[in-house]
Amino acid sequence: MRHRWFAVVLALAGCNRVESFVCEVDGDCVDGSRQGSCEASGFCSFPDDGCQGGKRYGTWAGDGLAGTCVTSEECAPACGACEECVGGSCQLMAGCEVPCEPACNGCQVCIGGVCQASAEVTCEVECGDFVYGPADANNPSSCLAYASGKGAGMCTPAGECVWAEGTCQGPGAEIVGCDAQCTRPDHNCAPGTPASEVTAATMCATNVETATCASVCTDNPGKLSTLLPQKCDASGRCVAEVEMECGLYACAGPSACLMSCMSMGDCAKGNCNMMTGLCE
Repeated sequence: MRHRWFAVVLALAGCNRVESFVCEVDGDCVDGSRQGSCEASGFCSFPDDGCQGGKRYGTWAGDGLAGTCVTSEECAPACGACEECVGGSCQLMAGCEVPCEPACNGCQVCIGGVCQASAEVTCEVECGDFVYGPADANNPSSCLAYASGKGAGMCTPAGECVWAEGTCQGPGAEIVGCDAQCTRPDHNCAPGTPASEVTAATMCATNVETATCASVCTDNPGKLSTLLPQKCDASGRCVAEVEMECGLYACAGPSACLMSCMSMGDCAKGNCNMMTGLCE
């Protein structure tokens, strides 16, 4: 449809003033037997050896571009690193090295925009990126990183920089802290561990009861038994909820209320109905 409309524009040009023709794709730009290009400006250009870039805007280009050469500034989308706009197209610049994103580490070299292993043997690491250890050796509830600073590392054949033990000194900032009752026995707060691997999930028991952070049920002679719900929360803190009564029932152990009875001792108040198994 656009080709047909363009033909009509050309046919009527002699008797009607037409401001310009806007193109969308190269196929919209046809002048007799010549195939043109739809430039970033939205107007058609056609091959012309008289222009440095090899293309000249057609008669129906707008914005004062008609009959002018296509300049090197008209490239869309914009050219990338190590590219320059020539005649409306992006071309590689001679002698330019394509940068690597993200930047390569000390054991790598950037070649053609790709990080590759270099011949380097040693490298530097940020000490604060590694675990120093527990703040208290007898209570590993707080895991610390090494103090900020540069430490030494060794390059692997794959181009990775591996921290060399003993090259970072002193404790730094806390990475994760839990209550002592919620610290996991299998935590990973070990010196040299990448700090990014130490989380609340790896250091702390979360959203569960533990041996030292659990609900407490108390039998009160002559009174109703009470239950204090308690567990480690999502951040590894031992949190107690609102104390509640067990109703007519006694405790079912240290951390729960009975829900039925089999003897009089199962009822904190009232009597046990042996037929129904309920305290009344």
